[in-house]
Amino acid sequence: LESRGVPMQYFRDVASEAVCWIDEVINGSYGKLIKFVKTHADQKGLIRQRDDIFNDYLLWTMVKAGVPRTEPVFSLLLKEMICEKVNSIRNKAKYPLKKSCNLRMIPDHTGLLEPDEVFVALYDDILEIEQSCTAILAMRFPAYIAEDMLTLKVVTRKTLRFRSSLIPYGDGFYDFFENVRNCLIMSTKPLEGQCVADLMSGGDYDGDKAWICWDKTLVEHVKPLPVRPRGDSNEDAIQPAICNMLASQKDRLQLVSYAHACKHHRSRIGALSNRLDYKWDRCGIDSKETQILAAKAFIQVDNPACFNGNYCEKSGYQLYPNWSAWREKNTAESSFYQSEKAMGVLWNLMEE
Repeated sequence: LESRGVPMQYFRDVASEAVCWIDEVINGSYGKLIKFVKTHADQKGLIRQRDDIFNDYLLWTMVKAGVPRTEPVFSLLLKEMICEKVNSIRNKAKYPLKKSCNLRMIPDHTGLLEPDEVFVALYDDILEIEQSCTAILAMRFPAYIAEDMLTLKVVTRKTLRFRSSLIPYGDGFYDFFENVRNCLIMSTKPLEGQCVADLMSGGDYDGDKAWICWDKTLVEHVKPLPVRPRGDSNEDAIQPAICNMLASQKDRLQLVSYAHACKHHRSRIGALSNRLDYKWDRCGIDSKETQILAAKAFIQVDNPACFNGNYCEKSGYQLYPNWSAWREKNTAESSFYQSEKAMGVLWNLMEE
């Protein structure tokens, strides 16, 4: 979002909203405090298990008994709970965005949608989306390049009804859109010669989900980018011939080697993802270094045997952004720098 032109003030506002509940917990009504502590206990399963009587379960018990906030032990436990939740938001960057959700991507078998169009079959919010939105943001996780986030036009049921009426016996086509629930219908027509799902981090329609946002303010902030062709002119050189062979063409030793590479990849994907995050912060999402690492990560998804697993170590990271301190716990303080990107600003804001 930052690389696509979203201003820093938007991120600040989101972070402020993410912790606005603190004042309600400390100074609001006792009923809100009970509801908040109960939700916290439910999330950790403490009400059912009762395995932590000295911390969260004790706090829940004291809330049920109506202990005042001024009681020293209760005040201390409440402060620890607040710090735990704020640290979780800060460390994982779990800042809630309004009018957004994750939906399963479904191909449009009717052919009524154009390449840059989608139908958002979100049952509870479909009227709001149709009446107030002309476009949405859509992306998959993880995203490797800025172009992995697409801006797609929203098609309403009224438009689909009209299009289906122009097709002989097309009533059944519209019935599909009228009855489908809680998914994202995407066009099967190529966008700039490529599958729309594939443009989002190499996605497909075998169960992949996309994050979408129909917040008009955020959609208007995001600058459009031209579609970047997938693949690489040197792709054949990057990928050995074995990577392009069918499983039935490989012998047992090759299959075992490939399985071993997959297992090794799974153990390294976290480190690879972290290094990509650090490169984004230090060099920018469009830098040459970042693009190389992003390309390696993208190839790694489908062809783990073709990836040079030592690339992470060869990158030579000596400095880390301040927001990665919770990851790099054994790293000296002198190895961190103050990031001026959104992640670094929000980290400092949550610290305050």
